[in-house]
Amino acid sequence: MPEKGTFIISIDVELAWGMFDRGRHLNLARAYEKSRFIIRELLKLFAKYNISVTWAIVGHLFLDSCRKDDGIVHSDIIRPQHSWFSGDWFKDDPASDIRENNLWYGRDIIELIKEAVSGHEIASHSFSHIIFSDSGCSREAAESDIAKCVKIAQENGIKLDSFVFPRNGVGYLDLLSKYGFKAYRKSEAKIDRKNGRLLFAMRLFDLIRDALPIAPPVGDLAFDAQHNLSAIPQSMLFRYAHGSSKVVLPNIRFLKAKMALKKAAKEKKIFHLWFHPINFAWDTQRLLIEFEKILKFAAALREKGLLDILPMREVANRAVLDNSILDKFNPEGVDLHDERAHCFRDDYSSSLADYRSSAFKFGRKKILDDFSEVLGGLSAGSRVLDLGCGTGYFLNRLIEQNFKAIGVDLSNQMLKELKEANGSACVQRADARNLPFQDNTFDAVISIETIRYFSDRSVMLNEIFRVLKPNGLAFITAAPLFSGNLYGIFNTLCRLLRLKPLVSCYQSFETAGSLKRRLLLAGFENVKIKGHFFGPYFILDKISPRVSAKLISRFERFDDRLSKIKILRNFSNHLVVIARKLKK
Repeated sequence: MPEKGTFIISIDVELAWGMFDRGRHLNLARAYEKSRFIIRELLKLFAKYNISVTWAIVGHLFLDSCRKDDGIVHSDIIRPQHSWFSGDWFKDDPASDIRENNLWYGRDIIELIKEAVSGHEIASHSFSHIIFSDSGCSREAAESDIAKCVKIAQENGIKLDSFVFPRNGVGYLDLLSKYGFKAYRKSEAKIDRKNGRLLFAMRLFDLIRDALPIAPPVGDLAFDAQHNLSAIPQSMLFRYAHGSSKVVLPNIRFLKAKMALKKAAKEKKIFHLWFHPINFAWDTQRLLIEFEKILKFAAALREKGLLDILPMREVANRAVLDNSILDKFNPEGVDLHDERAHCFRDDYSSSLADYRSSAFKFGRKKILDDFSEVLGGLSAGSRVLDLGCGTGYFLNRLIEQNFKAIGVDLSNQMLKELKEANGSACVQRADARNLPFQDNTFDAVISIETIRYFSDRSVMLNEIFRVLKPNGLAFITAAPLFSGNLYGIFNTLCRLLRLKPLVSCYQSFETAGSLKRRLLLAGFENVKIKGHFFGPYFILDKISPRVSAKLISRFERFDDRLSKIKILRNFSNHLVVIARKLKK
């Protein structure tokens, strides 16, 4: 059973694709035109309250243009044959570009979300908004649509883990599993366009329910073992203020959400709020204010330790991790980095011109020398992942050298510091044990001082191996157990003797032999491990920084010679690994 309640927000981003089959995209064009403004305003609110959500985006919006091939647009997509829609499903597709028809293309929206500080999830809402639960959607049409989504997302550096069915019509779950999805938004909605009276009655019931100040349902995560999928129940639509929905009085949405959030926190269940950006197109400012009240109330429950606010992917991941590979150290490590993010920013912003002035700078300089040497062996434009990117010191160097670099970290505050310093950096919030990337994606993965914060290092190393391309390079630093500053032994003894108050968090420490064995078990070959700097300089820094600096300067050359003696690696202060995933 979860220890807290969970709040999920999923947003269906469709633009014209949401209503073209009903012919309403023309009538709603002015409302859809406000979507980009609304998305920017929502992103500001999510950043303000440090909230990550799931953006379920129609795959065609990943494009900034498309063209007809022999008179047919997207000829690789098998068309559905929905009874209420005559002609080719793509007949309204303008086959132009985002400048001429920005209601059909949305690459700029994708970039906005990817660059957001809060590290949102980008999920799939199908490629062209076909209705999977309708009899007119064949298996072949569903599969070609899903395959297109996965492919185009991968081309944009995005791994799709969650799926939101158009019109909430669930179907072909086996195909979601086949293409690597982990979760979907569960709904009891049934698409029945043949029975107009039934459809009208259902909509009337939904409107009455949404207009009354009663708590929406909260639910439990269900796991579909047959399809290996997490089914995440939806709870409440944040309804628009247009047409018949004007009967929903001001503040009712907040009151309903407030009741559901309290219930979710008390019963440790899920409250899942969903909507479309266009829902805010009418009476925009009032609805944004009301929505912010929901976020503020949820954030307050989170501060009290009663609620988690997570995107769909993390809810699904947590369910898996809680039942299998829950890591003992990492949650405290993340909390530590959230708390000290500004310190990391300041430490890593200092110049290395005087790198002998402190043990931290000296160690950083030695790692940077190896790092620079490794980068020199990569081709221009290589895709590089900075795993545990922190405030971006090494990521920025990758960007400066024109590599296609992506940074991931699980600390919201570290990513916030990074984005404030470099708003153009491409970063995502992600768990090192469950990376949101396809197999064989990166030419190199770097991970500086990250592995020490996991009790089970094998899971992280397996993920690094998975996302590396054949012949890809891994550059990893680890903390030696027998380091000259004695911290490895001290922290380990505190853990064994359960003296937790004496350390900031428990950490993992390695010998050169143990680290090499872990890498070989993960599949790496050509594993090379170096040790760097051997004196108790970190201790001396605390006692007499001046003496420490003098000793570092005097013994640097001797220290460098010691680093070349393999047997001494275990007594260094940094282990540096260079390994390859060889071609099969």
